[in-house]
This record gives sequence, structure tokens and C-alpha cells, in this order.
Amino acid sequence: MRHEVTTENSLEKIGDRNQLKRFIACDPGVEWVTQKPMNASVEASVGAAYEEGGMEVGKKVVEILGIDALKEVKAKEAASSAFEQDVYDGVAASSLTFCIIIQWVSPTFSTKSKVVASSVTCHIPQQQPTMAQAASVYPPLEDRPTKETICLFDVDGTLTPARGDASPQMLQLLSALRHKCAIGFVGGSDLIKQQEQLGTPEIPVTSLFDFCFSENGLTAFRLGQQLAGQSFIGWLGEDKYKQLVNFCLRYISEIDCPVKRGTFVEFRNGMINISPIGRNCSLRERNDFEAYDKTHHIREKFVAALKEKFSDLGLTFSIGGQISFDVFPTGWDKTHCLQHIEGEKKISGVDYKTIHFFGDKTSKGGNDYEIYEDERTVGHSVRNPEDTMKELKKMFDL
Repeated sequence: MRHEVTTENSLEKIGDRNQLKRFIACDPGVEWVTQKPMNASVEASVGAAYEEGGMEVGKKVVEILGIDALKEVKAKEAASSAFEQDVYDGVAASSLTFCIIIQWVSPTFSTKSKVVASSVTCHIPQQQPTMAQAASVYPPLEDRPTKETICLFDVDGTLTPARGDASPQMLQLLSALRHKCAIGFVGGSDLIKQQEQLGTPEIPVTSLFDFCFSENGLTAFRLGQQLAGQSFIGWLGEDKYKQLVNFCLRYISEIDCPVKRGTFVEFRNGMINISPIGRNCSLRERNDFEAYDKTHHIREKFVAALKEKFSDLGLTFSIGGQISFDVFPTGWDKTHCLQHIEGEKKISGVDYKTIHFFGDKTSKGGNDYEIYEDERTVGHSVRNPEDTMKELKKMFDL
């Protein structure tokens, strides 16, 4: 897909990933920007710019895009089409952009349209909208067309390449899906890493999903608001935790693998993550270790040793990703997040009877296995993000 906006006299490329994420976050009509000619994307383009930086940015984009060079009939078509199809469904950016087009591009626009535009302009905020306001373009959970349905996604290998970023195409597809049903992610990593992969410095990942479950749901967000969580070290106790970590470090010191880097034990709120090579390895070293591990079963043997040594602690050891495995209390796997999904009935009245889960590590021992096999979910095993997108398009006609 080409990420560019074309006019008769200018070509404005949208090549920056963070900028495109801003468009996606605030604009359900982003498909217009990325796939349609200028006369069908004026409203979406300027509206997204306004959402990002306010009225002055919106005006500047109007100039950059060369809207004045468009014939009046095309400007009319763009404004009318966008407004009638409710691209923004009442978000302030829509009414502002509609008025900008009328005022600057089509001064002879019909009187009826001017009246409609004037009636909605009074709702335009004077300051840049917050991400919460931008997210309001999605229907409330209870009003999503595909009733009582939610799609939950693993992150690494499902929405993104391992420790990589989500593609603009994936984010656009998730945005479209969010208009049909609730969406959420559940991953073993902490929120900081998921923010890096799915969000930007300006856009919190918690605004891009209805439910965000970090560390298997021990850190949980619903519609941008944090829910009550639990602590691994509080559950295990400091003395037992030290015994566990000391054993892991001794074991790692005796592993013979091609390279070793840093951060072999990463403490998280709801678990610890163990990496024989060290989480500070480069992408190439990560890929090399994954191939080496498939032959030498480094992580599998490590887990077996831990199960034997600490069989009395009630811990689960779950291999996931390319270079590490998670350690957490039994029952604190990804199924832990389902209690929050089930609890939604008491909050909004939505009883999620269909919970789709998409993951790539769904075989026994993988960190998606428990939730994939859980009787409360409909499991979908995928190979990579492209496979996830293919499945979603087929299931939801996207």
C-alpha cells in the first residue's frame, strides 16, 4: 500500500511511521488518506492534521496539499462525501475540516451545507483534543456491531515481528476491527516494551486498544484506565525469589552458547523473564540464538532443570519469543486476563460470550498455549503478523 496523498499540483508523502500512527489513532477514515485520490481524502487528511496539531496545523496542511488548486466540483465532492459518510462520526476534526473546505475552497457551497457546518462548529474545542477524545470515534463497547465479541492478540509474532514494531497496515486493520468489536492485546512483556512496539511517544498504546494486558494481565488497562494488579515478588516472597534468581544465574554461567550479552534475568511486576543469551543482544544475535536453540534446546533444558529444583513453589515456566522464557505463579499465565474480560459484564453490561484469541506460540510449553486451549476462548494459531491480518480479513470481512 502506498502511504501518500496526491493532488493535481503536489505530492505529500506520509512516510514517517509515527505520523502515520497519529493519523490512524484519530482517523477511522485513514484508508481514504492512504488509498484514495485527493478529491476523496481532503476531509480525512486535514482532519487528521488538526487532530495532531490544532487549527494552525490544519490550515498549513490545506496550503501544502494544494487544495486551492483543486476545481470547486472536486472540493465539493470531497467535503460532501466525507460529511455524509460520517467519517469522524461527530469528532470535532470533522466539523472543523468541513468548514475549512467550505471557507477556503468552495465559497459558493450550498446554503444548506453552510448551515449544517455552522451548527456543529460550536462543538470544536479550542485546544488540541486528547487521545481519549480521539478514541471516542469508536462506538461504546456495548454498541459494537459484532455483539458480545472480543478479539485478543498476543504481541510478538502475532501483531508484530519479535520485539519489532507493528506495521501501518496492521494498525489500520486493528482500527477497522475496533469499529466492529472490542479488541485487546495480552503479552508477557511489560507495558514499556508494548508501548515501543505498538504506540509512539505521543500516542499511548492504551488508547489504541480497548483492553491492554501487560505481563499476562497482571498490569491491565480498560479504555485507558488502569485496573487493579498483582505482584509476583509479593506472592513468592523475597527469600524464595533470591533462591530462584541465584540458581538461574549459576545455570546461565555454565551454558555454552555462541554469544552472551546482558540482562539475563529481568524482573517484572507479575513474573521474571529469563534469557540465556541476555535480552541486550542485537536483532541478528537474537535470530542466531533462536536457530541455535531449535537444535540444542537450551531453553527447554533450562526449564526442565527449574521444574525439578523448584517443584514445590507452584510456578509455571513458559517458553515464548525467540530468546527467553517466563516464570510466574501457576494460574498467572495469559488466562489471567480473562477475569477482566468476564468482569466487563458488571461494568458496561457486556457479556463477552465469544473471545477470539490469536497467538503464535500455541503448542504445549509455549506462552500462548493455556489461553489458546482454554474453554472460554476460540483459539487461532498464526505464524506471523501477516497471517494474523489474513485471518482477520477473512473472519470480519475487513
